[in-house]
Amino acid sequence: MTKLNKVIENTLLYTLSSSFLRALSIILFPIFSFYLTKSDYGILSITQSITVIITSFSSLQINNAITRFIYDKSLKLSINNVLASGLITVVISNLMWVCLFLIFGEKIFKYFLNDISFYPYMFYSLISIFFTCTVDTYRNFLKSIHKGRYAFWYETLYYLTNIIFNLLFVVIFKFDVIGLVYSSIISGLIFTLYVYLKKINKIDFKPKITAIKAFLIYSVPLIPFAIVGFFLSEVDKFILNSYYGSEYNGIYYIAFTIAGLFSTFKESTYTSITPWFYEHFEKNKSKIKEVIFYIFTGIGILSIIISLMSKEVLTAISSKKEFIDAWKYVPFINFGLFIVFIGQILSLPTFYLKKTKYFFATNLGGLISTLLIAFLLIPKFGIYGAIIAKIIGYFIMTIIQYFMSLYYSKFKIKIFRIIILCSAVLILSMIEYISFLKFQIITNNVIMSIKISLIILIIWIYLKIINNKFYKNLSFNDFIKINLKKQFQRGKSHLKRH
Repeated sequence: MTKLNKVIENTLLYTLSSSFLRALSIILFPIFSFYLTKSDYGILSITQSITVIITSFSSLQINNAITRFIYDKSLKLSINNVLASGLITVVISNLMWVCLFLIFGEKIFKYFLNDISFYPYMFYSLISIFFTCTVDTYRNFLKSIHKGRYAFWYETLYYLTNIIFNLLFVVIFKFDVIGLVYSSIISGLIFTLYVYLKKINKIDFKPKITAIKAFLIYSVPLIPFAIVGFFLSEVDKFILNSYYGSEYNGIYYIAFTIAGLFSTFKESTYTSITPWFYEHFEKNKSKIKEVIFYIFTGIGILSIIISLMSKEVLTAISSKKEFIDAWKYVPFINFGLFIVFIGQILSLPTFYLKKTKYFFATNLGGLISTLLIAFLLIPKFGIYGAIIAKIIGYFIMTIIQYFMSLYYSKFKIKIFRIIILCSAVLILSMIEYISFLKFQIITNNVIMSIKISLIILIIWIYLKIINNKFYKNLSFNDFIKINLKKQFQRGKSHLKRH
C-alpha cells in the first residue's frame, strides 16, 4: 500500500513540473514573440485544438483504464502487461485515425481552419499525434504506479527537449510556427523510442487480449464526456477564428497563456484536495463545507492577483504592443476558470459515490449554452463575445454539477456565500480594467501602487481569517512564523534527500 507521504510527494512533484513548464513557456515568450506573428499564434491555437480533439477519441481514454486495471487482480496481469496492452491499443487506434485524417482532413477541417492552410500546418500536427500518444500513455503509467520522480523527470525532459528544438527551428533556422510542430514530432519520436527500448526486453511486456477487451469496456464510455468537455473549452476559439481569422485568435491565445498560470494553481489544488475530500466525506461533512469555502476564497485571491498583474507580465515578456493588449481579457478568462474550479470541487460527491454515468450531461449543458451565445455575440463583439459565451457555459456546467451532487449526496453548501465571493473576485480582478476605460488620467505608477496595496491587503485579511478560524490560540505573528518555519523545514528536508 502506498503511504500518504508518497502521495503528497508525488503531488508536489507534479505541481512543480507543471508550474516549471508553464513558467518556462512564459519566460521564453519574448523570444518567440519576436520571431512569430499574431497569425502564427492563431495557427498554433487552432491546430493544437484540433489535435487535442482527435486525441480525445483516438486514444480511447485508455489512460483511465491503465490506472484502474493496474490494481485489478482479477485479470492476473503484471504492470508490464497492463502497459503493453494499453500501448498497443492506443497505437493501433491512433494509427487508424491519423491515416484517415491525413487523407480526408483537408475537407473535414475546412470550416474550422478558415484561412489556415491544411498543408503543412495541420498535416504535420496530425503526424505528431502518433508519437505524443505513446509519451502521454507512458507518463500516465508512471503516475499510476506512484513513480513520481520518474514521471517528473520523463515529463520535464520531454518538454525541455521540445523547447530546445523549438528554439533551434524558430530562432536558428527561421521557420515560422511550423517549426514548433516539427519540434513536437521529433521530441515525441525520441521519447517514444525510449519507452520501447526500455521495456521491450521485459519478459512480461506483452499485450493481452483479455486486458484490451477490459480496457475498451471500461474506457470507451468516457470518450463522450472527454470530447464534449474539450469542445466546451475550445469551441469559442473555432467560432472566433471563423469570423475574424487567426490574428484575433492569436491575441485570444496569448491571453489564455497568461491565464494558464492561474489554471496551473487551480488544477494542482484540485488534485491535492480530492483524496482529502474522499477520506473525510463520510466523517465530517460540515468541516468539509467550511474548508472548501476557504479554498474557494484562496483560489479566488490567486485569480485576482494574476489578473491584476497580467499587464505587467505581458509588458515584461513581450516586445510587441498588440500582444500586451491581451491583458484586457485575462480577468474575464480567470473568472471563468474560477467558476470551473468551483464546479470541480462541487462535483466531488458525485465522483465519490461513483455516479458518473450521466455526468456527460454537465459538459453537454455547458457546451450547448456556449454555442448558442457564441454564435449570437462573437459576430458583434469579437473576443469579448467569445469570453462571455465561455463564462456562461462554465456557469451552466457548474450549476448542473452542483444539482447533480445535491441529488445524489444531499451535499448542500451556502450558495449565497459563493455568489458574494464570485462577485468580489470579478470586481477586484477588474480594477485596472475599469481604470483603463474610465480613468485614463490616472498614471501607471498610481495604478501600480493601488494594485500592490490591494494585493497585500487581501492576502493579509485572508491569512488573518484563516488564523482565527483554524489557529485560534495563536497570535497572528506566531501564525505567520510557524507556517514559514514549516515551509522552510520541508524545503530543507527535500534538498537533503536530493
